[in-house]
Amino acid sequence: MTRRSGSAACDRSASSPKEIAILATILFAFLVVNLLTASRSPVVWRDEVFFADPAINLATGHGFTSTAWPDQHSDEFFAENVPLYSFILSFWIRAFGIGPTSVRSISYFYMAGAALMIWLGLARTGLVKSSFWRLAAITTILLSYEVTFCYRSARYDALGILFLSILFVGFTIPARWARFAVALIFGSLLPLAGLQLVIFAGVISAIIGWFLRGRSLQYMALLFVGIFVGMGTLGLVYWHKGVLVPFLKMLLRLSSSRTTSHFAVSTAIIAKLSLWTGILCSPTLLVGLTLIVGLLWAQRRTDRRSWRSPALFGLAGGMLAPLGMSVVYDFPVYYVWMGSIPLILMAAATVDGLQRNQLARSAAWATAAAMTLIAALGLPLRLLVTLVEWQRRDYAPVQWFVMQNVDAEDHVAADFAAYYPVKLLAADCYLPTHFSAMSDAEKAKINVLVFDTANIEGVFSTYGNHWVATATMANPPSQPFLGFMRYSSDQTGYHLTVFRRSGLPRRSAAVRQ
Repeated sequence: MTRRSGSAACDRSASSPKEIAILATILFAFLVVNLLTASRSPVVWRDEVFFADPAINLATGHGFTSTAWPDQHSDEFFAENVPLYSFILSFWIRAFGIGPTSVRSISYFYMAGAALMIWLGLARTGLVKSSFWRLAAITTILLSYEVTFCYRSARYDALGILFLSILFVGFTIPARWARFAVALIFGSLLPLAGLQLVIFAGVISAIIGWFLRGRSLQYMALLFVGIFVGMGTLGLVYWHKGVLVPFLKMLLRLSSSRTTSHFAVSTAIIAKLSLWTGILCSPTLLVGLTLIVGLLWAQRRTDRRSWRSPALFGLAGGMLAPLGMSVVYDFPVYYVWMGSIPLILMAAATVDGLQRNQLARSAAWATAAAMTLIAALGLPLRLLVTLVEWQRRDYAPVQWFVMQNVDAEDHVAADFAAYYPVKLLAADCYLPTHFSAMSDAEKAKINVLVFDTANIEGVFSTYGNHWVATATMANPPSQPFLGFMRYSSDQTGYHLTVFRRSGLPRRSAAVRQ
């Protein structure tokens, strides 16, 4: 890019005490708002349980195992996804307990840390010299739809964003040994935090290498040495634990899922459809790409030497990162940040660097409007839906309902929505996605089902028809007019029914008070 990078630019843009105070206020407000609403949005869902279950088992002395994933038995070392997020989460759970708020809150701190690192990187590189645009970019990223999905959904994505943000700052460290140490250490952690991060690192490194004309070559080389070390370490750990095959099966399942569609189309066509569907369904990418094209036009009007400009970098990152993910793997909403964060940062860098004239003022207003729109469609919109449905999303009735109907001796197959209280109370908690990996003995000892009332037919087709309904959880009326604003994975509330196996009455006759 046209601005200097690396240690040479470390003092390019000093941060004032006022800016630091404002940033601290933004991050504090971000944490407070998310912590206060954590248990209400989203409703407890599949991916959250997938990553929480190994962590909870490890924290409670049952080993790094899971009864949620489809290809491993309940006593096998967890290997159906990368381990680092769940491993760190187990220590967080030991400190803060088991429940939606405690499990979800770790990602809020990851994201706050990532925002701090991005801000520091922008200041140290001089990429964005204006404190206003630095703070605007950070705020927009934190509030954007897709990034909000990542840190609110209790997945592992926020940890990966944090590591990449640290690598961004690491590139600006003056001391050569420290800069290279960051590249090696956090490069080795990337595969352990998410294999999709390796794909993204490859795409973004290629873009950076072209824009910086080789000035980042050593840093990027050490980064990928670290990545290979991390991948080798991951393979050795799984091989030592005897679970390398399930891990490879997971990779093959993910890579082949793109070609097993009932539509007989080629992988290339699927990749293009996935990419453009992701862009059209992503408010941040749609608005961001439109903005960055306009900024690139404005920049070209005043600077004919802009082919390595932040605007073009943002356009390349916003397009090539999604395309790379679509070709190699997939491009769901929780990967859109790979394109949206570079777009937001480079939009701020571009408008900050425009020559001060009427065109620049118009570009600044357009950028501010676009960032406001991107921010408004993310966390604020989610909070609006959450506040309107506040009562329906209360998890306390779920905990009370399960406590009144499940005993410590019960072996329970439960819906994801009932996971936390069932996990704490019952002898065993099996998730529906784990059924294919269960042994006959495990299936035979299940005596209680706790499932969403709407899924009863599917439950009976899996677990048989020898069940008697013993309790149903009521739910306040929904707000259907909010449907268009609700995240696709976010339900309207909790609708649970408890079933007991016919002929096996409840062992504990006394109802808990």
